[in-house]
Amino acid sequence: MYKAKEEQRIQLRENVRDGTGLIFVRHLLEKAETLGITTMCLVMTINPGVSIGPHSHESGVDAEIYYIIQGEVASGDPGHEVLMKAGDVSFTGNGHVHFLENRSEQAAEVFAIIIRQK
Repeated sequence: MYKAKEEQRIQLRENVRDGTGLIFVRHLLEKAETLGITTMCLVMTINPGVSIGPHSHESGVDAEIYYIIQGEVASGDPGHEVLMKAGDVSFTGNGHVHFLENRSEQAAEVFAIIIRQK
């Protein structure tokens, strides 16, 4: 399957997971286009001061991968955070909690994919 940039769905999401601000979302692939293996496959543009609130990925249900394309974001769980920069990747599953927040002065681009666990 091939999907041109012009065919990808664009969305503005506000206060994601009780976070703050607007996130520009480009849906690279929809759930049906990945045979249900993913529930989300997208690139987010996260402006300074914008965040995704803490949320979990339940054990045996799903897991999320963040890959930082450009910029930097704080991530991790509320008690243990890290500063992720371009090229860094994280994996959250097994009931763990994570968040994402751009505390820098420049927009960040983040690839995110939620995969279904079997």
